This record gives sequence, structure tokens and C-alpha cells, in this order.
Amino acid sequence: FICSGFLFSDANDSPNIINRDKNKEIPESLYSIISVDLDNVPLDKTLLVIAKKGKFKLNFNRKDIPVKKKISVKMDNAPAIKVLKKVLIDTDTELVITKSGLFAVIPKKKKKSRSGTISGNVSESYNNRRIPGVYIEVMNTKYSTISDTKGEFKIYNARVGSYNVKFSADGFKTLVKTDVIIRSKRITFVNVKLELQLMEIKETVEVTGSYFHTDEKNPVSVVNLSAEEVRRAPGTGGGLSRMLKTLPGVTTSADEDTDLAIRGGSPYESGYIIDNIEISHIDHLPHLASSGGNYSGLNADLIQNVAFYTGGFSSNYGGYLSAITDILLREGNRSEFDGELSIDMAGAGFIFEGPISKGRGSWLITFRKSYLQFLNNIGFLETPDINSLDGQVKMNYDISPTQKISLLYFHLSGTSNEHDTGRRVKDMHNYAHHTIGINWISRWSQNFFSNTSLAFSSLNDLIGEGYGIVNVETWENSTIDIWDVKDLASRISLRNSNYLVLNNQNKLEFGLQMKKESNKLKENIYVSFDSTLPQWNIYKYNTTKVGLFFSYIGTFFKRLTTTIGLRGDYSSASDNFNLAPRFSLNYEINPRLSLGGGVGVFYQTLPMAFLAYIPGATGLKDMKATHYTLGMELFLGRDTKLTLEGYIKDYKHLPISPDNRMSLAIDYALGRFRSNFWTPVGYRVPKTLTDGGSGCSRGIELLIQKKLVKNFYGFFSASYFRSRYKDLNGDLHNRVYDNRFTLNLSCGYKPNRFWEFSAKWSWLGGSPYTPVDVEASHQADYWILDYSRFLQERYPTYSTLNIRVDKRFYFRGSSLTIYVDIWNVFDNKNFLYYWYDPWNEANPIGET
Repeated sequence: FICSGFLFSDANDSPNIINRDKNKEIPESLYSIISVDLDNVPLDKTLLVIAKKGKFKLNFNRKDIPVKKKISVKMDNAPAIKVLKKVLIDTDTELVITKSGLFAVIPKKKKKSRSGTISGNVSESYNNRRIPGVYIEVMNTKYSTISDTKGEFKIYNARVGSYNVKFSADGFKTLVKTDVIIRSKRITFVNVKLELQLMEIKETVEVTGSYFHTDEKNPVSVVNLSAEEVRRAPGTGGGLSRMLKTLPGVTTSADEDTDLAIRGGSPYESGYIIDNIEISHIDHLPHLASSGGNYSGLNADLIQNVAFYTGGFSSNYGGYLSAITDILLREGNRSEFDGELSIDMAGAGFIFEGPISKGRGSWLITFRKSYLQFLNNIGFLETPDINSLDGQVKMNYDISPTQKISLLYFHLSGTSNEHDTGRRVKDMHNYAHHTIGINWISRWSQNFFSNTSLAFSSLNDLIGEGYGIVNVETWENSTIDIWDVKDLASRISLRNSNYLVLNNQNKLEFGLQMKKESNKLKENIYVSFDSTLPQWNIYKYNTTKVGLFFSYIGTFFKRLTTTIGLRGDYSSASDNFNLAPRFSLNYEINPRLSLGGGVGVFYQTLPMAFLAYIPGATGLKDMKATHYTLGMELFLGRDTKLTLEGYIKDYKHLPISPDNRMSLAIDYALGRFRSNFWTPVGYRVPKTLTDGGSGCSRGIELLIQKKLVKNFYGFFSASYFRSRYKDLNGDLHNRVYDNRFTLNLSCGYKPNRFWEFSAKWSWLGGSPYTPVDVEASHQADYWILDYSRFLQERYPTYSTLNIRVDKRFYFRGSSLTIYVDIWNVFDNKNFLYYWYDPWNEANPIGET
């Protein structure tokens, strides 16, 4: 047990030691050197042991203090006053030294000032083993403590506000957790993982790297975010997906969407994992062939940490070509019941949490209901009829000190019926997404850790023109197709990851994934309102997927870390077996500068709707991408990091329809261009398909990230890239998400604990589009594109400025945060797409 840095200049300065006679020194008996090794011993017995070893007497009233509370403390050759203070802090008690020199343990007097508690645990980054003896310090304050034998800690009566908390222990890299918000009479949970320190010169690492989490398994193309960084980001409405849009390599089509196109790829190439469980969508109004939607369905206040991988990720992740967003949710309060009410752009909701079995576990529940439909009904706003509900439930229970289970339930549901505007009719959309899963987390030994999850997901998605909603008088003579499509998808998944630490320099990660996926696609198309509705056309798809992965992580010469991985995936429907090798390395030139690189192969199957609807699609090869990445990290200061990366992504087996030999089907399903005006918006599945497409995306990215240490924080990201593909004719075309460049600047100023000001500016190059053939469209009286200029024109550049102001109020027993978030301050008109307006002969090209 190491007590480095835990010093007392004078016991009178300690809030837990009260000397009633200021003229007398603290009795020398409290400074006697003792050794204590107690595990889960009641407080009364603990006090007796300390008093006996220190050869003094402790007086206490058994009715006033928690004598039955279990205490764990282990200290060797430490002053008795240090041991005693540790026990007093853990039990919220005080030691009073009377004028006659007697020692009395009494309940700690509650301060009238507005204060809260910081609680959490500290574990090793790789095997999840708890670390005792970690010195925890709330920086620039007097608050500090040491983690106990279980790696747990508590800091009581900390003044409300925003703080940075420092974690240091012998043999580990020092870590500083920023943006720790303490609220009145609330417990703020801070769980951290420390990395082993292998460098010989340890002092310099603390100066440079302590504010940023590093992942030795994924040394390139990764950004880590905290809940507070997501919550306060301007122009996001507290949504994670919108916050990720401002990171390097990410492009977007419009403010109204949360689709993430990573490094020129399709939004379908990105996936989400929450608590080791794969989630198909985390946003409302989900889109086909995409992991995005329109606005967030995940409550940002539940987030503990987000790891965003934009390429070159380890073999632990499979099934996606471009990106993985790995989200860890926090646990509920294990000490007391807490509640929170909120109202924002996502809706009105609540968070409730509390302990299970006297702190052996916890529960947490949140639900939010949109109110846009209500505002529309009362005439306050003219908005689409959107009615949505989202919720998350998380429960944890410790079976034993080494065995733990957790339950996760994730829910999204809603409807959207957009208003008619003249003769243009928008879509009707009903959806319901459920995921429920259980995690079993086990530490089999100090060096062997495993995480196994079993989950079930379902998605019921109905989109179409909404028969019975369209204005019949307007359309009674129309021959336009009216249509509805139901997409019913389900998945049962098993995911197992194992971590084995051979020694500090050699580690193994291995495991498996199994999925049982099924999809039922129902299509209903009819021509006119007086026609008899046909029966639903039904298409089905089922498959079993099995994946095995293995990684070796080795550290050589204390500066070079390499990860060698291999992944194999099999799908029963296509009978495809794919072998994906992956390799990455990171070389630390000095504590401020490191170089990294990697190469890896990634595979992804087509969307289930494609495989169900298109005959022979299951016989196609899976899409393939090979990543080549090279980059550097430079610490400009202990709280500021610069990352520069270059990459190449080579694509093979991209889906293209023989009926439309130029269009890339995976982009066309979601893209902002159509064969004609009345093609179903958001649902474009070709009738035939081949895997003959290929492509390449290459670019360079810069990220400068500054953590909130004093008053300022922010990041600047810049990307320049090109993304193209070859069609079935061998011709080269721009991909829909080839914006060429992106610039994002997000910064904030926090002058005190009450106010916060932030802004975000984004500038993106215009995305490619195929212009309308006005003459042909006029003759045909509907939208026809000019395929001689296929994806050669570009929309104007996209730019927007968002400003946000937060104000916090702290009361004796609660707190309140009010914010104003102004989007697109200068009212820039960013173009979503051009369309042909057959009723406006003077200006037939409409703008949206």
C-alpha cells in the first residue's frame, strides 16, 4: 500500500480532526507508527484495533455513529492519524480532541454550504483489476482521499462546481479526469482506468499525457469523449451523433440528419456498441442503410465514456467497414435515491436511480417524450407531426467481488407524418426499436478478465406515402404510385471478449461473436385511390453469423507497442467466410511525441433489406475495405494534444445494380439524388445487384484538442480527402459523401462555476450531385436526371455557426441548469438537394 503524496502539514487543518484546545499540540500518540490490514470489519472493531495499536483510547456513542458499517483498510508503517482519517472519511465521522485530551469519534457536522460527494472506483485499464492505494485529489482544492482495498473511494462535502480530479499511484500513469460536475446533495460517480507505467522517466509522463486516455489496442484513429463534452456541445441538442459530426473525417448531408459518413464512406459503414451490446440505431426516425436518423434517442447524462474509432480498429470489432462508436454507460447510484427532470429539444423526461441490496447493486431508468406534436396542435409552432418516446434502463448487481452482471434495455419509438405542401407529399414513418441484453463480467484472476453479453433486438419500421393521409381531392386523378413498406428485423447476438495479461509487456485478447439475424420485408404498391389494394408482397432473409477474433498486444523496448490481430467471420446465408488480418503499432519517441500506424482488412454484409428483397443478393461477396493509416500525436501542453493522420481505404465488392450501372447502391439507398421525383424518399432498393464495384478513399486529418483545465476548452479539426468509385462500365465517379474538405472549430469559456459560453463553427465542401435535365423533365412532366453529368456537379459549401450559453443554479438540496442553444446564427441556406418543379415553368429547379 503506497501513501505517496498523502501528507498532513498539521492535523488541525484536517476537516475530520477537530482540536478543541488550539493552544495545545496534537497528542504524540496519534503519530505513532502502526500497521493495519482489515477487510470488511465493522467500524466499532476497526476503531478498537487502531486504538490498541496506537496505544490510545477512542470514545464513541454506538447510537451516533455507524458502528456496523464494514471498513476495509490496509496500511503498513503509517502514522495512526493517517489510518484514522481514512476511516473517518469513509464513515462520514469526525475525531474530536477535547480540552482534557480525550479522543471522541462523533458524527460529522453537516455543512450548510452547498456541497456534494464524489464517489467511484479505480481499476487497471486492461484486466479491470481494482487498484488500492490510489491517491485521488480534486485539483486546486483541499479535497483528497485514497482508494481502499477494493479500489473504491469517496470524497464528501466537496463544494459544488466543475473540477478536475487527479488519480496517481506508483507504477501507473497519472490520469486527470476533467469536467467532473459536483451538484448539491448529489453523488457524482467517477470510474477510471489507469495504465501501467513502463517508461523509465516517469515524471515527464505526468506532465504530458495525464489528461488524455490512450488505448494501446487501438493507437490510431480514435477520439475519447466524456458525458460532459457531449452534453454541452453547441448545436447538438445533447445528441451524441451530432457531436461526432464535428470530429475529423466525418461529413454530413444536412443539419436535420444524424447520418455519419466516415472518411468518404456510406453511413451504413458505421456501427454503435453500448455496454458490449450492438445497437442498430441510437437516433429517432432511423434511416435505411444507415445507422443514423434525425435526433438523439440516447440520454447523454447516462454516458460514462465514448470511444469513437474512425478506422484501423482492432479485431474485437467486426461487421463494419469504416467506424465504431463504443459507448459505456454509467451505473446508477449505489448509495441513495436520486432523480433528475429535464426538458430540451429531444423532449421532456426524467432520470431516476438508486441502490439494490444495500449497495450491492444499482438501478437506473430514464424516459423522454417529445412535445413537438403538442406545440403543433396548439398552434405554437408549425412543425411535422412528430411523436416519439425513448428510454434506457440499466441494472447492475455484484454476485461476488469478482463476478458482476448488468442488464440493459434500450428503446426508441415514434411516428412522423409531415404536412402536405401544395402537391408535394412527404413520407409517413412509424417505427419501434427494442434491445434488451445482459452482461456477465468476470475477473477469473488478477490477470484474466472476461465480458460476455447476450442480447435480443427488434426493429419494426413502416414508411411510405401514407395511404389515407394524402389529400384525395388533390390526387384523385393521379397515376403516381402510392406505396408502403414494412421492415421487420430481429437479431439475437452473443458477444464474448477475454483479456489475458501474461505480463506487463505481453497481453492477449480473444473471443467470439454469434448472431442470428432475420428480416421480413413487406411491400405494398398501388397506383390510384380507386384501385383495390393488393396483398402485401413479402420477402424474407435469415442468416447465422459466427465470428472469432484474436489479438496480441506487445510492448518492446518500453517505447514500441504493437497489436497483431486476426478475425474470421462466416455467414450461413451467403456461405461466405472472410479472414481479416489487422496490425497496428505505436512508437513513443519521447513523452510528448509518438508515431503510429496500422493496416487492416474489414468486411461488412449488405443491409438485410437488400438481402431479403433482391433475388440472388445473398450469393454476392461481402463488401471489403482495406485500411492503411499513418499518424503522429504531439502534446503541445499537458492539456492540449495535436493529432495528424493520413489514410487510404481501398474498397472492393461494392454493390451496383446492372439496371443502373453507374449508381453505387449502398450510397443511393440514402443519398440525396433520385431517378425521378416520385421515387420513395429514404427507401431505394434496386431490383438486381452485383458486387462489381470498387473504390478508394484517401485523405489527411488534423485534430487539436484542449481539455478544460482552467477556463478554456475546445478542439479544431480539419480534413482534406477524396472518395471515388468505379462503376460497372469502369468509369470513375465521385461518391455521394465526397465533400473534399471539412473544417470545425468548437470552443468554450467557463469563467466560473455558474456560467459557460461556447460556440461551434463548421465549414464543409459541397457534396456531388447529378443535375436535373430540365428539357427532358419538361417533356416527360416528371423529374429526369442528366446522367451525362453523373455526380459531376457540387452543391454550394455548407457552413453554420452555433452559439450556446449555460447557466447553473445551485441550491441547498438540488441544482438547475438552463441553456440557450442557437443554431445557424447567420441563417445560412445550406442546400440539401435540388428538385424539379413541374408547376413552375419560369424556374423549374426547386431548392431544399
